[in-house]
Amino acid sequence: MTLSGFQELCLQEKTRLLHKEGVYIGKRRKDAQIVLLYQLEGFYVEVCYYRYRRDISHIRTSASVQLLEPYLDQIPVENLVS
Repeated sequence: MTLSGFQELCLQEKTRLLHKEGVYIGKRRKDAQIVLLYQLEGFYVEVCYYRYRRDISHIRTSASVQLLEPYLDQIPVENLVS
């Protein structure tokens, strides 16, 4: 799956693919919304919910690691370096 291919999918297909093949990275709160971050293939997907895991506000995608910044405190890195 490419980033552009993912962006062309309908909302239902995007969420099904994320739950099946996406790697969960973290969760954060943004105003009144809950935002979940996934990695899928070589890109990242943020899913913003009005109600946690029920009503999706929007989905944001990026190939840039800058999308990871708000989640860095949740990613354990101590086992990555030997």
